[in-house]
Amino acid sequence: MFKTAATALAALALTGTAALAQAETSELPDFPWTQEEFAEAAPDAMPETFAAIDADGDGEISEEEYDLAVEAGIVEDLRD
Repeated sequence: MFKTAATALAALALTGTAALAQAETSELPDFPWTQEEFAEAAPDAMPETFAAIDADGDGEISEEEYDLAVEAGIVEDLRD
């Protein structure tokens, strides 16, 4: 009985660790980012920052637009 409980607890602990690691590595959504996704990823950014990064004005930030904004110093790279 004790062996079964110990095995179950060990499996639960490993599963929880894997889920935590998954959450840490997948915090950012895939590109393109909507304004809502950007606000969640960069909660301290001013609302005008999204418009500055969205160079083509289509309402989404592509990876290319984001890379250019990082290079221009408009935003810090959240992927680091």
